[in-house]
Amino acid sequence: MNYENKIIIRTSNAGLLFDAVSPELKKTVSERSRVNLEKKEGELIARVEADDANALRAASNNLLRLIIASEKAVKIRS
Repeated sequence: MNYENKIIIRTSNAGLLFDAVSPELKKTVSERSRVNLEKKEGELIARVEADDANALRAASNNLLRLIIASEKAVKIRS
């Protein structure tokens, strides 16, 4: 069975967050999950796919932690 979710974050910092998070996602490669990140005007869109529910949860949590940390860094920088 294949599991997936889609996370859409609307923010004026979508480009900055994309640039900050993308390299980190390449470092966290997993055999059980895949993350596709894209940016559109004012939106950061992530598609998370996994082989099982636990892998989906772990990959989603990891992605959200990276986004939250990057967002905090952007706020501090401003």
